[in-house]
Amino acid sequence: MITDKQVEAALNTFMGSMWRSDWFAKICRRDMRAALEAAERAAWEPIETAQRDGRACHVMLWDSKAEVLQTIARWRADHRLPGPLGPFTWLTMDGALAETVPSHWRHLPEGPVIS
Repeated sequence: MITDKQVEAALNTFMGSMWRSDWFAKICRRDMRAALEAAERAAWEPIETAQRDGRACHVMLWDSKAEVLQTIARWRADHRLPGPLGPFTWLTMDGALAETVPSHWRHLPEGPVIS
């Protein structure tokens, strides 16, 4: 979900103060929100393309109620851990086996800049 704060930050970066007149600001906010939401959706990739080197990434899981769950997980190849993919599985960051096979993944975002 794209927040108002994200829209304002993107507009300030992209247009500086040019977008602040009342009538133009409404159009700019609407269009920038649509662009950011499209970019957010495009960041998700099919699980088959996910990194499988042990680094953490966002994965999209489906629970038994067909609801989407996003979690941070990493791929684990360990023949001692039976999981939904046999000896290969996704582990959540607390070490639990993912109960379903993820459908999509994306890189974790960069953390905030601390000044």
